[in-house]
Amino acid sequence: MKKGNFKVLAILVAVLMVVALVGGCGAPAAQESGTQTGAGEPSGGVASADGGSAANSSNETLKIGVDDSLTGTGAPYGLPASNAVKLAASEVNEAGGIKIGDKTYNIEVVVYDNKSDATEGVSTIQKLMDIDQVHYVLGWSSSTSTSSAAQQIPGKEVTMLVGNARSPQIALLSPGNLFRSATANCYDPVADCEYIKSLGINKVAVLAFFNDTGYSVHANNVVDTFGKVGVEVVAKETMNAGDLDLLSQMTNIANSGAEAVYMAGNIEESAMALRQLRELGSDIPMITFSSGTGPQWLETCTNDQMEGSYTIRPQVAEEGGENGKQSDEFVAKYEAMFGENPSQTATNGYDNFWILMAAMQNAGTTDWQAVNDALKEVKVEDLDPRVLIEYTPLEGGLLFDDLGQAYHPYTVAKWSMEDENWAYESTIGKELGPDFLHNFLKAYCEEQGIEYPGTK
Repeated sequence: MKKGNFKVLAILVAVLMVVALVGGCGAPAAQESGTQTGAGEPSGGVASADGGSAANSSNETLKIGVDDSLTGTGAPYGLPASNAVKLAASEVNEAGGIKIGDKTYNIEVVVYDNKSDATEGVSTIQKLMDIDQVHYVLGWSSSTSTSSAAQQIPGKEVTMLVGNARSPQIALLSPGNLFRSATANCYDPVADCEYIKSLGINKVAVLAFFNDTGYSVHANNVVDTFGKVGVEVVAKETMNAGDLDLLSQMTNIANSGAEAVYMAGNIEESAMALRQLRELGSDIPMITFSSGTGPQWLETCTNDQMEGSYTIRPQVAEEGGENGKQSDEFVAKYEAMFGENPSQTATNGYDNFWILMAAMQNAGTTDWQAVNDALKEVKVEDLDPRVLIEYTPLEGGLLFDDLGQAYHPYTVAKWSMEDENWAYESTIGKELGPDFLHNFLKAYCEEQGIEYPGTK
């Protein structure tokens, strides 16, 4: 990308296209950076962590960074992703290390809290590069902090493996040393609306963070897509971060004739909205884009109030999921280590760790350039069997395209009254592939007058 065009893109992304956490991210947290200890509680200061494992002292040490939202409203997303990296590192260390080339390494995880904040995103990535000398950084659940950090890495010896930060434009910021395992969120309206139509729902209400930079883009696209698939939007209501009295909005929805309500916002506000809808006597199903674990929803709603609810997610580790055995084993290991059920974003952190390990083993070295080049050539078949997401092999079996983007279908989970938690329901969106994203980004670049960096 030309230097001038890159500056234009940086400004545009920072001002126009910065996207909050998928499933929830409100105002940035006010706490300081911290390393997770125990069950994911942030400690004061920044230090290294190995997930509580017993490492082999005779091995070499490989430092891996985690940069994520560990405190504040972003913590329900950043903490599980960070915890999952610690879990994977502990698995390596407890097994005596991982062999890369002719050396065996223990994994040391260095964790920073970017608070879902653009300024913190710059600060934390610079600390990881300059102070900790880390070349590989995982995490990135917030598009806000990810976008600002990604603008710092072109030409640097650092690789970002992005998880839940799903703004499409992130793929444009540093192609070559930024890789993303989660499908960009421009796919969400297509997958969500077509599935809701398949449930026999013809009239829907939409409750969303329409005033939020990120959620509003998604919510407005959903409204438009409902029209394209033949679902009538009979009510459109707004909630904001911190809104816990949504009685007026839910009264309008209850009286709208809607056959279902679609929610896109933070977990806490979405859960309160559902609770108040049920208290009004409405039993229409909820379909949420807000993610979150079952226990997080039950902090506000009762099990009975959750009945008939669905969540549509880019990917998830649910017991009984399509990827079966590894999902069940991951859930059990995560719960044993952290004392809670893993949320969607935990799959991102866990998978990105094993994707990085596959690239290192293919390269036969931890040298940054060799590993970064190897990531571009990693195939789906190279991945560790513990990987959770069912990635779509691209041409030649590759995991990433030329923008560093991976692809996968979506998971639908339905509320289980018996388990009082989300349970796997079905897999959708298998037909969604690279062309959709590339065409979306080409149109965006043309509209903004910037150079498209891809080859497709």
